[in-house]
Amino acid sequence: MKRLCFRCGAEVPAAEEKCPVCGKKYRDNFITRTRELTDSYDPADIGGGRFLCVLSYLGALVLIPLLSIKSTDYVKFHAKQGLILTIATTVYVVIMNVVSYLIRAAYGNYVFVFLGLGLYAGLFYLVFLSVLGVIYAVRGRAKLLPGMSLFFRADTEE
Repeated sequence: MKRLCFRCGAEVPAAEEKCPVCGKKYRDNFITRTRELTDSYDPADIGGGRFLCVLSYLGALVLIPLLSIKSTDYVKFHAKQGLILTIATTVYVVIMNVVSYLIRAAYGNYVFVFLGLGLYAGLFYLVFLSVLGVIYAVRGRAKLLPGMSLFFRADTEE
């Protein structure tokens, strides 16, 4: 798997610790380890579809790129990730509300303050993934978000 700079997207050789283009130190983490698929899409499609790709990560607006006639494979890639995030966020919010209600009913509001904060951590993570998807879309990159490889077929692999 290629090592790519998170800031500029340039390839970082295995022997290097810093990006040869922008100089940022390369960090191996759960974001940099996700699969990069930008090379498998036409550069003309990438340049023309960035706005639709950004809409893919803004909740219900994911329907616009999904139903758009001008959607390319690159836009559909981001729309699929956005749809998965929208569904996951909706399901998580429903579950979070049920669990919050049960905690309050069983233990009262004081315990909910401590246990409820843990419930919001998952919601913040889903929002973080949406922001990361918008960043990738604006930069013109087709990169799987952490955890998304579960939902993509094997033919998208390098």
